[in-house]
Amino acid sequence: MVCNGVQLPDDSLALYEYIASGNHSCNPNCMIVSAAGLTDSDGRAVRNVSILKAIQPLRTGDELTYSYIPSVILQAGARDRRDFICMHRGFKCKCCACKLELKLRKVLWHGTKPIRRKLKLLQRKGFGLELKYMRG
Repeated sequence: MVCNGVQLPDDSLALYEYIASGNHSCNPNCMIVSAAGLTDSDGRAVRNVSILKAIQPLRTGDELTYSYIPSVILQAGARDRRDFICMHRGFKCKCCACKLELKLRKVLWHGTKPIRRKLKLLQRKGFGLELKYMRG
């Protein structure tokens, strides 16, 4: 089932009103963590509860975002992340991180046009060259 529920340590599923209404980002400023070890206002240990924890400095008015996808997938490129989100969550990611990465890739690709033309010319002459770029 695809939903904004949070899986708890005992494998049950909880739906928190404010966490469930949070937006996804591939560069989130929060993460969902277990509240194990915390106590409530009466001093009793809190069990089977999750909280939203800031992982970046926040300012008043910042949107709180967290990732809907596993951290391993966050390490992939924007296209792979967007494909994963579309397949598993049913929407096309338009977060700032994806937009920026795709825009940068487009700018870099268009900047290589003269190089690509020369490579094609050399390939026609029998040279086995190819253009590769590295992420990093």
